[in-house]
Amino acid sequence: MSDQAAPVLEGARAILETWPESKTLGEAVAQVERFLGEKSDAAIDASKCLLEALCKTILLERGDKAEAFPKLQPLLKQTCAALGLVEADGGESVRNMVSGMATAIQALSEFRNQFGPLGHGKDAYHVAADDWQRTIAVRTAEAICVLLHESYRRLPAIDQHSRRPFMQDPLIHDDMDHITEVSVDEETNTISINGVILRPSQLLWDYDRIGYIEQKRLAEGSAAEIAGFDILRQYEPSKWPGQHIVEQDNMGDWGGWLSQFDGPLQTMFDDGTDEGTALAAGMASAYIEECRSTGYPLPSEFRDDMDVATAEAEDRSAIAAEFRLFLQAWKAAWRKSRHRN
Repeated sequence: MSDQAAPVLEGARAILETWPESKTLGEAVAQVERFLGEKSDAAIDASKCLLEALCKTILLERGDKAEAFPKLQPLLKQTCAALGLVEADGGESVRNMVSGMATAIQALSEFRNQFGPLGHGKDAYHVAADDWQRTIAVRTAEAICVLLHESYRRLPAIDQHSRRPFMQDPLIHDDMDHITEVSVDEETNTISINGVILRPSQLLWDYDRIGYIEQKRLAEGSAAEIAGFDILRQYEPSKWPGQHIVEQDNMGDWGGWLSQFDGPLQTMFDDGTDEGTALAAGMASAYIEECRSTGYPLPSEFRDDMDVATAEAEDRSAIAAEFRLFLQAWKAAWRKSRHRN
């Protein structure tokens, strides 16, 4: 292996700027450079593969498709036709250029069959090509690639078939963004763009795989909490010892009202030492506020033997005590079910 740095195919490298995410083209260029630097005739095989890959890419981008295992010369002819080279301005000179390319392709194929170590297999004492022969073969393939690529670039992209990466810069995209009808479903968070429905999970999967993984982890945890809490709700008491003021009917949808405490409730049930004192106080405040907003009377409204502030404080204390008993009864039923199972 040579200690010299591998040559750089600048013309072929420029092609990669059009398809920067293509591993096929990137690896093909890298192989040609490496084999050429190693003075290996495999560079001839690799240069032919690069040319074939480019032709097939261009054909697909133009809405055409090559045969499964095409010969190189017919593949070039099909690619030139897809690029409109044979009909382009220039007449006879263009046809002569394409004819010369076809002749060069034929010579490259024959050269590859004669010297390329991967082409049809060679005997153990096969004579390798000279450096100049190898270089000519590779540079010929590169020149044809550059010509095809430049011809491809002069044509407007066929958006339906293009696999170029999205470009942020074109001003047309700003105009498109402004006239596009976009709405978000508040219940499902799905996004509608001109009637096309996109899910946030789908967008994360396509454009931010790490973000998708993190969001999936959070969702799995949330789903587990919801499932666990659904089981807990089976043991919620409708009546409990010490209940005098609190009435579930006063909240209308009791389950919906109680759902605002799902997180703290789950935490309390998971903590064997938490008797629910702090949670009960929070539930009491929410209960009193809801009663006042809906017009349900509280005992303090009927007290005339003390000032309003003192009566309301007694209400708050009594209701908090009832919610604490409610939570203790609920937790006791839950523990009993777990012991029984």
